[in-house]
Amino acid sequence: AGATGLGTVAPAQAASQVQAVPMLLLRAHARKRERFIANAMRRFRKFAGRDRVLTQADIELHAQIGAARLRAMHLQRYLRFDLDGDLTISREELDTHLNAAASRHAERRVFKVAQMDRDADGQITTREILAAQLPRSRKRTDQQTWRLRELLAIDPNDDGQLTVQEFARVVEAVFDSWDANGDWELDPSEQQAVRVMRMQARDRERSRSLRR
Repeated sequence: AGATGLGTVAPAQAASQVQAVPMLLLRAHARKRERFIANAMRRFRKFAGRDRVLTQADIELHAQIGAARLRAMHLQRYLRFDLDGDLTISREELDTHLNAAASRHAERRVFKVAQMDRDADGQITTREILAAQLPRSRKRTDQQTWRLRELLAIDPNDDGQLTVQEFARVVEAVFDSWDANGDWELDPSEQQAVRVMRMQARDRERSRSLRR
């Protein structure tokens, strides 16, 4: 340890830090120690912000950003049916698209849009589009939020702030706990053990999603 320049972890401290490995670390999989650390640090910097410290405020911000992206994605997808640019889709506009449909798939897509008119007034608003689409896709942002909370939970001193230095030490400890023979590289049996851990983490996520 030490060649990465990220510091070392005492055995007792390392053991306590790797009892429950967050999914974001499990997804930073790499055979070599140096590559695993680089992958994990890149993921951390993506969410920790410019100060390189992950807090609950960062998690809430990324949840808002994720929700905004989902709204933009759904509106962009369906407002292409809005031919006059008034941000609503009228029955006449859907009829125009239906007449222009060149395939059964295109026809089904028009009928799917028509079903979003919840109040049957002949006008599909942006609110109706989002009401129809967001519940199906919100689990993406929920999943990311849960994963970031898992990450924050490994904060060694439990002060609500996971610094880049603290995270680097935990990352080293995690890899070293997998690397049974200490050669800084995961052999096939060690890699399989990590894959099993990743599958178990996915099962927990699915279970949590079903309970919501």
